[in-house]
Amino acid sequence: MLAYWVPEWPNDAMPLLKFHDAMLNTVAKIIEGETEFMLACFSANMRLAECFMSPIQSSSAGLTTCYQDILGEMHEASVTRMNRVASLSEEFRQQLWEEV
Repeated sequence: MLAYWVPEWPNDAMPLLKFHDAMLNTVAKIIEGETEFMLACFSANMRLAECFMSPIQSSSAGLTTCYQDILGEMHEASVTRMNRVASLSEEFRQQLWEEV
């Protein structure tokens, strides 16, 4: 019985392994995208702190300009994040159909 089962096991497990591989690749891409977004948030927070502590930009006009620049960068980072998330679900479905 063991002589029959051992050669057949990889054939039965291969679709599950391919599914697991596709899922782990997608999770890795999600983690990479979230890390990039968190780095953008960190950078924006650092720049905002610099704007508040800078004597040159202590005026309301200087702070407004700094805040609007940072807000624009965060908007771009958020849009990039949402586009990436939307494309990942499509890529994951495509990988599943290719593997299955």
